[in-house]
Amino acid sequence: MATTHLQWIDNLKGIAILMVIAHHFGLARQEYFQWFHTGQGVSIFLFCSAYVLADKQDFLSTFRMKRMLQRILTPMFLCTLFLILTSCFFLPIGQVLETCLHGAGLGPGSYFPWLYILFWVCLPFFKKLYSICDNAILSFFAFSIVCAALECIFSLVSTHIDYEVASNIWRVLPLRYLMIIYAGLSFHHFEKHKQISISLFFVCGGLAWLDIPPPHSHSYINSWGWHGYHWFTVLYVVPLVLVLKKFRHRFLEYLGKYSYEIFIVQMMVFYTVNTFGIARYPTYSSIFRIIQLLLLITLSYITIKIKQRRQLL
Repeated sequence: MATTHLQWIDNLKGIAILMVIAHHFGLARQEYFQWFHTGQGVSIFLFCSAYVLADKQDFLSTFRMKRMLQRILTPMFLCTLFLILTSCFFLPIGQVLETCLHGAGLGPGSYFPWLYILFWVCLPFFKKLYSICDNAILSFFAFSIVCAALECIFSLVSTHIDYEVASNIWRVLPLRYLMIIYAGLSFHHFEKHKQISISLFFVCGGLAWLDIPPPHSHSYINSWGWHGYHWFTVLYVVPLVLVLKKFRHRFLEYLGKYSYEIFIVQMMVFYTVNTFGIARYPTYSSIFRIIQLLLLITLSYITIKIKQRRQLL
C-alpha cells in the first residue's frame, strides 16, 4: 500500500514539474490558460506535501528541520549564489541584487522554496484546525473563513505599502495556497464522493474565470498581479488531481522523484538563457529556445545521476 501511495505521488510530481517547465518556457501566456493548466504545477506540489504530511505528527522536529535545510535551502542557496556571481560579470551588482530581492531569488519560480517552507510551517496549525472541526463540511467552512480573513487582512495592509512591494510579498506568502491543506487532508472524502469534485471543478473554474482582470485593475480580487491565484480558486487542484492520478507512467514517476533537482536546474537555465541570450539577441530567440531545452535535459540528467551516485554511497 505504501509503495503504491508513493508511486502515484511521484507520478503527480512528475506531471507538476513538466507543467512548471511548460509554464516557464512560455507555452501559456493567457491568464485563463495559465490558471487551468500550466500554472497549477505549484498547487500540485503543495497538495502532495499536504497529503503526505497529513499522517505525520513531527512536522517541526529537529530532524525534519535539518532535512528541510539540506533538501530545500542548500540547493536553492547554491543556485542563487551561482546566478548572482555569474550575473555580476554582465550586469551592475546593484541591479542584480535588486532583482534578487524583489523575486526572492533569481530565475523563474525562485519564490517557491520560501513559499514551500512557510506552507510547511503552517501545516500543523491547519491540521489542528481540521481535527477540531472533525467534519469535512464543517472544516471546509472553517478553512474558508480563515483563508478569506487572512487575504482580507493582507489586502487592507497592502493599501498602505507600495504596490510592487505588496505583490512581491504576496508572491512569497502561502496565503493563497492554504486551502490546499484542506484539500490534502480531505482528499479521501473527495475520492469517495466524486460528484463533489465535479461541483468544485465548475465552482472554482467559474470563480477563476471571474478572477481574470480587466487591464490595470487593482481591486481586491484582482490585486497584486496574481490573478487567478486566490484561496477560493486553488480547490481546483482536487478534481485536477483526481484526473491526473489516472495517468501513470514510470517516466513520470522517475521525474517526480527528482522533481526538485529538475526545478533548480530549470531556474538556472531559463534565467541564464533569457537574461544573457534572448533579452540581448531577440532576433535569435528560436535558437536560444532550442539551447534552453538541450541544456535543461542535459543538466537535469547529470544532476540526477550525481544524486543517484550520492545515494549509493
